[in-house]
Amino acid sequence: MSGATPEEAAGAAAGRLTGHAFVDAPAAVREEDSIDVTIGLAAKPSTGVEGGEMSIEYAAGTTTLTLDVQVAASGFSAPAGWRRTLDVEVANPYAARCSVKLTALRLPAEEDDPSVSLLTVHYSYKGVPCGVAVRRIAIQRRAGARVAAVPADTTTVTSPVVVDAACLELGLHRPHDHVDVLDHRGSFLRGHRVHGLLRLSL
Repeated sequence: MSGATPEEAAGAAAGRLTGHAFVDAPAAVREEDSIDVTIGLAAKPSTGVEGGEMSIEYAAGTTTLTLDVQVAASGFSAPAGWRRTLDVEVANPYAARCSVKLTALRLPAEEDDPSVSLLTVHYSYKGVPCGVAVRRIAIQRRAGARVAAVPADTTTVTSPVVVDAACLELGLHRPHDHVDVLDHRGSFLRGHRVHGLLRLSL
């Protein structure tokens, strides 16, 4: 007779899925053009995608995991919405894919050309965050030669950052003096000063 407690037995019967974010998108786009972003899971890190390994626990007997995927990108609009579901088969998890169509906005007159957009993808399972990934896309004006891919940042992306309610003033500055902050609608606010409540999902 086993000496395991009911809790230990339940834990042993549960499954765990590990993987990395798969986020495929063009390296550069001209303002007002549309692109398709393909999102899923991968067994290994993907080139150009920043983010750590995901680990998702699920109940014994589960055959499909329905992940909630929330996309955000500075300098883009999403005519069909920013949120998708990703149905992941436990038996073949790295084949699952969904897509989001994004349209690049016109660059303000004072904006750098090209302007670097941070395409951010948040993954969650049953309301629990399980991963976040970032891919960089260059947005350029319609005039001029097309640019090359944007170099990856060495900063490690480990968890999502969300700005929710307008109740705290944040003075955030990057080296190029622009601010990219995710608001409660899943879009980025840009400017030299942002009002909002900073909430970290750890």
